[in-house]
Amino acid sequence: MLHFNGNTKFDEEYDNGSIPPHAFEFVKYAHLEARIDKPMLSDIIGVIVDVNPIEERKTAGGKVDMLPIRLKDISHHIHYG
Repeated sequence: MLHFNGNTKFDEEYDNGSIPPHAFEFVKYAHLEARIDKPMLSDIIGVIVDVNPIEERKTAGGKVDMLPIRLKDISHHIHYG
């Protein structure tokens, strides 16, 4: 999280093409499951309401450690991930 106040200073910089552009595709929680196993990233905004211990899971690329969390969106829908 970034906080800016009256004492925050900025320097002007020019993009010389070395910074790759990033695009965001915000998705509603109800549409996340339809995107599982598809080669795309999904951006969501939420509040963390629960964090569980790290679990080891098998994926197509091998075993990975995952941190299961629950997020709540502004409409109070909860997503488990």
